[in-house]
Parts: sequence; C-alpha cells; structure tokens
Amino acid sequence: MYNDEALLVTYPDYPVNTDTFYGYTEMVGHAGVLLIKQSGLTKYYEFGRYDPAMNGVVRNKRIPNAVIGSNGKATPSILKAILRSLSTQSGKNTRIRAAYFINMDFDKMLAYAITEQPQYSIISFNCGHYAQAVILKGNPNVDRPLIINPTPNNIVDEYIEEGNAEVLFSPTTGEMTIGKGDESDAKE
Repeated sequence: MYNDEALLVTYPDYPVNTDTFYGYTEMVGHAGVLLIKQSGLTKYYEFGRYDPAMNGVVRNKRIPNAVIGSNGKATPSILKAILRSLSTQSGKNTRIRAAYFINMDFDKMLAYAITEQPQYSIISFNCGHYAQAVILKGNPNVDRPLIINPTPNNIVDEYIEEGNAEVLFSPTTGEMTIGKGDESDAKE
C-alpha cells in the first residue's frame, strides 16, 4: 500500500485564453497537481502553453514542504500555507478547488510529471488531462470517472463525485476546508 498524497488542483476562476472566438474565459479553469511524500517532500507541477510556440510544457513552482501529522498525512495548517502559495504563484490569486487523493505513490507520480508530454490541445491534452495522468500514475486503482467535458473544472468535479475529498481554499478569507472522502473501494 502507498502512503503518499496528491491533490488534483484547479483554479476555477482562472482566466484562460481559449484561442477561439470566445477569447478569454473564466469558465474552464486551470489545473495542476500537488504531490506530497510521506516524508514531507512536496512538489507541484502544471502543464500549459508557457512556451513561445505554445505547444505545451510542464513547469513547477517552489512551495513549502509539508509537515506530516501523527496520522501520517500533511497537517491542515501546512496544507493551507501550500494552497495559499499556489493560489499566488499559479492561480493569479484565485480560489482553489481540489480533489484529494490518499494512498498514492509519490515516486511514480514524480517520474511521470517531469517527462515530456504530448502537444497541448484544449480538447485532448490540456492542464487537466496532465494532472489526471499524473494522479493515475500514483495509484492505478483510483476510481477513474468518464470525462465527457474535458475542462479542468469538470475533471476535478468528476473525481470529487467518485468519492475523493473536496478541498476548498479562498485566498480572500484564507479559509480552507477539506470534505469527507470515501476512496476505500478504489485502494489497494
């Protein structure tokens, strides 16, 4: 059994350039993935059109390492500090909504996260697809929803509906909540 954690993070209100006649929209969100090793080592990666050719590249952000509590998981206070840092660095100070995964393999997620990825496509391989792929490397037994609407916001919605705990963070109030998840049927 794996003992690491991960969050499929979205910034639901993040302004995204759709490169279509719609232009910028706040309806699709932006996504990344937060990896937390049981030792406290913490990494964050996201995929997007950050390169001049806009083909898509992976980038990481420096964030605080986690403090692990007596339950073997990141403490709520450090998780809140990490989410605040992510909202500032990657989310343009927008709120965060995430699906929280337990019993993950940090090393497998990290190995995949830093590999070269397919070319960016708003429909077939966007930041949400990337974050989902990293999660699935961490534990192939995670309940995998059918994704029809491939927006980052919907991908997180679907994983929360599968029983992963919902994590909410507001940069305005500094409040964080972690809902109750039920992933027991999907874990080794």
